Amino acid sequence: ERLDAPDLAAELGSAAWAREKTADNDSEKGPADIEAMMSRLGYVYHTSEEFSGWLPVAESLTREFEQRFAALDWRNAQGFYELGRWVDRHADLLPNARQLSHRAFTTGLQADPNNNDIRLALGMDPVAQSSTASPTQRPYIDETTGVVVKGPELWYRNAKPIDRSADATWYDPNSVTAYIAAHVESMSSEHAALDATWRRTLEDIAQIRPQFAIVEETQPVSHGGFEGWRTTYSYKESDYRRLATAVLLHRTDGAGYVRLTAFYVDDEQEDALAALEQTIGKTAIPQREPEADDLFSLDEPDTQPEDESDGDQTQPESDAETEPDDGNQRQGPVEPPPPPQPEPDLTGEDF
Repeated sequence: ERLDAPDLAAELGSAAWAREKTADNDSEKGPADIEAMMSRLGYVYHTSEEFSGWLPVAESLTREFEQRFAALDWRNAQGFYELGRWVDRHADLLPNARQLSHRAFTTGLQADPNNNDIRLALGMDPVAQSSTASPTQRPYIDETTGVVVKGPELWYRNAKPIDRSADATWYDPNSVTAYIAAHVESMSSEHAALDATWRRTLEDIAQIRPQFAIVEETQPVSHGGFEGWRTTYSYKESDYRRLATAVLLHRTDGAGYVRLTAFYVDDEQEDALAALEQTIGKTAIPQREPEADDLFSLDEPDTQPEDESDGDQTQPESDAETEPDDGNQRQGPVEPPPPPQPEPDLTGEDF
């Protein structure tokens, strides 16, 4: 670093003996010192099947692009689109970002010429869809819960979500990093408690986002009949810090939960949060259908007339013949006598 020889520094820092030596001296400080020095020189530690060591940031990202490009099936148009968007998000670090993203988009267009996400990224007109709404205006409608989420104005909804765990995503065409993801979850007894659902949500995010850290503490949300929680966190993506604001929305009698998350970098925070507020205002959670156990409470009341007599029970009349009253009180209907039996023939076999 003092000699201004980053290539030599990278070669030395990548050597196994150097990393082992610094680790022997101090298991934490040694590697951290190397990482800090190489970071000042504009290097990151790159790991792949072909190479492991310190590389300039642009070269590391280019190698990652080539690796991901080669791994995609030629028919995976959406995969090439997502790769092109990944390049756009790192445009400030890749001098050839324009060429790489264009290569990804055009390859995806060959796989699916009707992919409107790719067509819009290349500045082409979208093709007509079966829906009457244009691709940029289509809301997401969850088939299970009936929840409807409409994206912010002038943002595009992806044909397939950028975030694979999301149900739908919208991206800002004027940004290389900003997008909003929607997750919809049906209401069940397991997730009946809002607080428990929020805790489980944060645990899930922490597991999939490297170096997850809370930036703004959780705050309660009350918006248009919704209640819920909101927080902002940071995470690491390809060695770079990103920000996200997550909101969990719920109605007491609603059919499900909706988690909306805006992803952005520091200088995009104001615009991204404004878009998030628009999306919250356009979200609709329908009323939950009653469960089977609840249906009994909705049954009509018993329509049998109450007995208004003074306690005497009126016996139903019978068309059958009755025996003469012998003076004893009988209860209930009078049983008919048995049919008469023929008298035995005392002159024949019976005799």
